[in-house]
Amino acid sequence: MDSQYSILAGINSFIPILGPLHVSLNSREHMLIVYYTFFQKLFHSVFAKRKVLAKKSKPWRINLLLDLAYNGWCKIRNTIITKFGSTCKDIEYCMAINLLDNVIPATLDIYSILFQSGSFNEYLEIIFQI
Repeated sequence: MDSQYSILAGINSFIPILGPLHVSLNSREHMLIVYYTFFQKLFHSVFAKRKVLAKKSKPWRINLLLDLAYNGWCKIRNTIITKFGSTCKDIEYCMAINLLDNVIPATLDIYSILFQSGSFNEYLEIIFQI
């Protein structure tokens, strides 16, 4: 626990240099790269099989995919959790649940909600999680 505070103390001076909008945009692009296969399948199911999703997509396209994934998840979440339960140990299922329940909402909310509302401690916590 002591090492966590020393890390935070060492990074606290660096945090103001990171622009919150810059962090938000970079985290969205990074998420597309890390979960490229998932977003590529989503992209092809929404648009067309012959369209190509670039790994370095434009910010508006990344935002569109994140919004589609999150809003679609909100509509089917209860059905999926009821059917498969929260105790499923399949790694792909757990990754998808974490992506849809935690990572996407945190990435969408980091600037618009956490930073602008003045929730600095929560903002820092989410930066380190992302």
